[in-house]
Amino acid sequence: NSPKLITVSLTVAASAVPQLTVNPAQLAFTQESSAAVIPAQTLAISSLQPVPFTVAAAPDAWLSAVASGSSTPATITVTANPKNLAAGNYNSSIAITAGAVTQTVPVTLAVAASSPPLSIPTTQLAFTVRPGNILPPPQVVRLTSPAPTNYTATTSGEPWLILDAGTRVTPGALTVSIKTAGLTDGSYTGSITVVAATAASKPQTISVSLTILAPEFPSFSAAGIVNAANYLAGMVPGSLVTLFGKNLSTVNGIVNSVGRTFESGTSVRVGGILAPLLAVVNQQGQEQISFQVPFDLNSNSTSVEVITKFGSLSLPAVPLLVAQPGIFELRDKPDGLAPAAAIHTDGRIISVTAPAKLNEIVSLFFTGAGSVRPAVGTGRLGPVPPAIMALPLTVLLNDETCEVLFAGYAPASLGLFQVNFRIPPSIKTISPAKLSLRVNGVFSQTTELSVQ
Repeated sequence: NSPKLITVSLTVAASAVPQLTVNPAQLAFTQESSAAVIPAQTLAISSLQPVPFTVAAAPDAWLSAVASGSSTPATITVTANPKNLAAGNYNSSIAITAGAVTQTVPVTLAVAASSPPLSIPTTQLAFTVRPGNILPPPQVVRLTSPAPTNYTATTSGEPWLILDAGTRVTPGALTVSIKTAGLTDGSYTGSITVVAATAASKPQTISVSLTILAPEFPSFSAAGIVNAANYLAGMVPGSLVTLFGKNLSTVNGIVNSVGRTFESGTSVRVGGILAPLLAVVNQQGQEQISFQVPFDLNSNSTSVEVITKFGSLSLPAVPLLVAQPGIFELRDKPDGLAPAAAIHTDGRIISVTAPAKLNEIVSLFFTGAGSVRPAVGTGRLGPVPPAIMALPLTVLLNDETCEVLFAGYAPASLGLFQVNFRIPPSIKTISPAKLSLRVNGVFSQTTELSVQ
């Protein structure tokens, strides 16, 4: 039983397959498409003993990988560049090879839609103007951004384009206006370029157009020359008329002329005589001129000419009437008769709440009554004592003739006539009563008068 010696040997051979550890196992990048290169990320490569390796990024233009050495331990610097990439998700990989073994590291890139550093709500501005008109008001473009951002704004250099760039920091505003001095009718274009003071900012352009309309001559017809009170066609010397047409003036809105013969570049000649103007109107394209027909006309027809800054139009033979009474009304009443412009002796307007009384003397205002005695010059206000109508007048209230105490040219008024009459004490008190005039056998329109 003596011991025996057994010899045991152990041979440890080197591994045929290199063992690499890659940390992390995958990479993910996220960035906006307009930004600069994304910060790099690293991979750590290690093994139990130094092992040579190679690294290669997939052939995607946005991905690159550079190793710090050719054997472990080492680091690999990985970069992703979203330049020129549209918004979306991108997949690629990096291959690390040691011997016959390759390890693959997945790499993803998420490119978000880029929000512009500067927001401009419009890319077009348009101005339209007719020669002689007031220039259109400036237009304002508001600039905003997620955070206060400096910006520059410049025009394309056209002398008619005026820009106030404001504070040049968002939130800000561009005030754009025009000037037309020296320009003829036609179309003009320009632009405004806005650039935010950020590295990724691209110029943004606002196009600006200017249209100067060609001058247009006045246009109207004899049918558009009407009694200013009842809008019936025709003219009576000394009366007030309203002329409707197109391109009558450069007025915007209502301009009261109070007897002037020239207003905002517009005048009217009747029979060659400058007519006193009461109002020149252009509201939402509705154009009209109210004026007094000269007293000094005694023919059956006469010429009417409208003269503006851009030309004139003359109608050679517009009918002249001896009388055409028109009662002024307090308001339009499309569903029936309108209340007459009449007052009590104390100046209060006759209305449903302040009706005329039986046997009361009231005053009614109208035009189209014809000549007066003594004669009153064209454009002259009614004198005191007042001039009397030369033609006979009748007042009818519910078809009953009223006593007339005065009928003539209204004092201190232009082209306005007044009749003072008594409410018949025997009239049927059906209110409102129907009221009309008859001058030299010609009837006015029928209106209403509140009577109690």
